[in-house]
Amino acid sequence: MKISPSYLADFMLIKLPPNLSHMVSTDDGLDLSNPFEASLFLHEWAHYIHNISTLNGMYLFSSMLTLWSDFRWKLDRNGSASADEKLHKGRIFNVLRAHGHIKKSRLTHPTPALLEERRFDAKVLSIGVITAPLIPRLPRFQERSTTIKLKLDVGGEKVDAAIGVVEILECLAYSLEERYLRDQGELPTAPKIAPYQLVSKFAQHIAPNIQSDDIIRVCICSLQTADPALDLYQFLLVCSAKPLSEIRGYLEEQSRSALKANSDNIENMLKMVQDLFPLVEPMAITGCRLTLHMQTYLKRRQIHPFFELELLDDAKALDEEVRSQLLGVMIAKSSVCRMYLTRNGDPDQVLRDDIASFKYHKDLFRELEFGYNKLHASFHYTMLHLDGKAFRNEDSLAKLKSDARICPFYSACPYDLRKNEPSICKSTPWKSLSRTVSVGNSCWYREGVRATRRPDDEG
Repeated sequence: MKISPSYLADFMLIKLPPNLSHMVSTDDGLDLSNPFEASLFLHEWAHYIHNISTLNGMYLFSSMLTLWSDFRWKLDRNGSASADEKLHKGRIFNVLRAHGHIKKSRLTHPTPALLEERRFDAKVLSIGVITAPLIPRLPRFQERSTTIKLKLDVGGEKVDAAIGVVEILECLAYSLEERYLRDQGELPTAPKIAPYQLVSKFAQHIAPNIQSDDIIRVCICSLQTADPALDLYQFLLVCSAKPLSEIRGYLEEQSRSALKANSDNIENMLKMVQDLFPLVEPMAITGCRLTLHMQTYLKRRQIHPFFELELLDDAKALDEEVRSQLLGVMIAKSSVCRMYLTRNGDPDQVLRDDIASFKYHKDLFRELEFGYNKLHASFHYTMLHLDGKAFRNEDSLAKLKSDARICPFYSACPYDLRKNEPSICKSTPWKSLSRTVSVGNSCWYREGVRATRRPDDEG
């Protein structure tokens, strides 16, 4: 059974396993009294923060919206993805580009067994930089994606590894987790070499004297660029030639410059969302709110490029007796995503689990809950059809693994369909649209599929 939390980027959701679900109470907020449990939560919270406050996260969200928007044209008048419906070249290009951004942000590299070990003695022997087209089928397309290749020595054995966006994100989240534990006087345990330690080992190879907080800053800086792995390397090269006292100022300047250079892209994303959702309804409100939320945090980065380090500094300065309680308040006031609280018991039990938020955002959360879940159900439905080149047809979904097809809200759904026809929710949730339901009893997934109908279908 999984004992660590996880962050689901498509849903902007932290999933807590049964042993940690007690941390969240809709009445009492967040319990961070156990420093090790708190550090695990901070790791996933960091993923969420970097999802909403970096250009890499913005590209990921806008790419999901692009895929959803173009997928609608693959549907026939009955709402099914059909072989008879073909995307024109412009939309195929959009799909390939959006998928390229998503793949770049999620690609996990093959991990030899040795890199699965939890030890700190890995050393970088040599590096290589490989830059390739973001869209392999269109090599002349200007956008590129870089991978850093490493040759490591682990206990006398040589092994290959690679750094991309995933490794940057995981190093960043683990480094913040480790920093928090050290601030509490606790000794962190060694994480797996891959993906958690690779960027730190790489950074120390390029700039041997670089400090751990500056590695965090370099990671954040790289996520504010179009090609994070390449810019990570270039930032480290510059840092290696600077006195330690000048590195922070240099990285702050680079972060602000990157955000300023992409200000038009940020504005364009907001306009795209507004154009996609002309009607005022829960999913549209949520999409626009998420985009405005990203704008707010990207602007916050202009003033405080590394605000998560400032938050940890503020927490460290507090009296130990109130530190964990006030840290929960500080996180809640900073930004909070929804949390999926899993519990022990029969996985088919109705409402075994719960979707919750901190009490500080409870009223707003209740108002937006339907829109959030509807939006993310539509993303799930869209991604089921993505096969890497375009979109697969409806009849091929049955070939997917069962855990991919299950409704993402299966164990926390309160609606009648989940109670009366659980087999649909467990294996073919998109068929919920074919069921007649009473007013106000249409579930999140059904409404997400309904919102994914063709734009020229007014039915």
